[in-house]
Amino acid sequence: MKKRVEKPEWLRVAEEFEASGLTQREYAGRRGLRLSTLQSWVYLRRRQGGAVAKPPVRLLPVQGTRPANDVPRGIAELSGPGHPSTRAKES
Repeated sequence: MKKRVEKPEWLRVAEEFEASGLTQREYAGRRGLRLSTLQSWVYLRRRQGGAVAKPPVRLLPVQGTRPANDVPRGIAELSGPGHPSTRAKES
């Protein structure tokens, strides 16, 4: 038989998930919850208009280099290990 969880408890769990910065799958695994259960609690919390905690911003180190000859002026090219390069046009 399933244990019925009261609203204050699932609301608290949903809030803790939002503040954790983890994916739903990671958080559910760590808490021993079924993924679908966590997903429904988070959905209900968001639907009720609860404030959603924003995940922390992750800053990555960057290093400037001289532009390559094949990169037009006004274009920034970003690349990293294991990631394809991305070009952004100056606006």
